[in-house]
Amino acid sequence: MLSEARILEINGILADINPERLGKMPLRKLQTIKVKETGVRDNECFCRPDKRQKWYAKFLEWYEANA
Repeated sequence: MLSEARILEINGILADINPERLGKMPLRKLQTIKVKETGVRDNECFCRPDKRQKWYAKFLEWYEANA
């Protein structure tokens, strides 16, 4: 379960993201949060737009399950 402060932090990042054009930096911030919360290392590469889309979709699933 995510803390209220963490949820607010994630919501702030999600508000700045354009899902049609995902940038690397916001995804890196979300990745860092997810690693801190789960303790599972994530070395996903965000070099290609299709990888960013897939990771973002998986992140949203994880976030919905834990928020």
